[in-house]
Amino acid sequence: MKKLFAVLAVALLAGCNSSSDSTDDKTLPPATHLPEIEVPERPQPQLPPEHLPGDDTSPDRPTPDNWYQEVSDRFGMTVAALHKACSFEGEHLQYEVFTGCSWQNETLTVTYYVAKNTGNSDPGDSSSNFEHNFTWVVNDANIDAGKIWPQANHLATGLDGKEMHIEYGKIWYSLSFCDNGLCTEDGEYNYIEHPLSHISDNNHVFSDGTPLDGGESDFVIDSYRTAERLFFIVHFTDNHTNYVYKRPLMMDTAYPAIIYDVLAPAFGY
Repeated sequence: MKKLFAVLAVALLAGCNSSSDSTDDKTLPPATHLPEIEVPERPQPQLPPEHLPGDDTSPDRPTPDNWYQEVSDRFGMTVAALHKACSFEGEHLQYEVFTGCSWQNETLTVTYYVAKNTGNSDPGDSSSNFEHNFTWVVNDANIDAGKIWPQANHLATGLDGKEMHIEYGKIWYSLSFCDNGLCTEDGEYNYIEHPLSHISDNNHVFSDGTPLDGGESDFVIDSYRTAERLFFIVHFTDNHTNYVYKRPLMMDTAYPAIIYDVLAPAFGY
């Protein structure tokens, strides 16, 4: 897989956040270079757990075919749970959705890729096209820091060429919960809002998942297990017309519970 330059992005985020504690400025300074969208390798055919990596090979470093057991031993999730998270394919009429994982330098990276690529002559609105990554980085540093939230890397390809910015607080995760299991309308759900720290450059925005201004969040590890829906939402504002392009993106409803089975053991739950 192509590498997601998360280290650079996190460093940039730290630089932006440390420059001032004031919230008077409506936007953070644009980055000189935002990380590219990562397209994971396509999932391989599903294998039953008994056919997953065994003891047949033991190279110096694991390959994509045989590192599951090492990661399982390292972080505590089952091999079956890891395989399910790393080989997910969603079903959506307009979106392409699939996941992939990598294991390098004692770091597990789980990448959820989703894209909408409506052609100009196709039915639908090509201006809403996008590519997006949800990325979970599991290593000792993030476990110690309690960083359970996915990175978000969003490129609004349908808005290429426009000069835009993101108003303060207008990028966040939204999680909805149905307490009685009988919710049928949005008003019957309870919500958690998780505003995101970020850097942006016109139609491209990146967040390492941390709460805006380092604040507290009700988005906890158990939220993955109990949430009915998990949204990434960003509002792009046109610099010239002030028109606001609202871009909500819902994660496949099956996936939060899937990634929970990977994250919870790793973070000690």
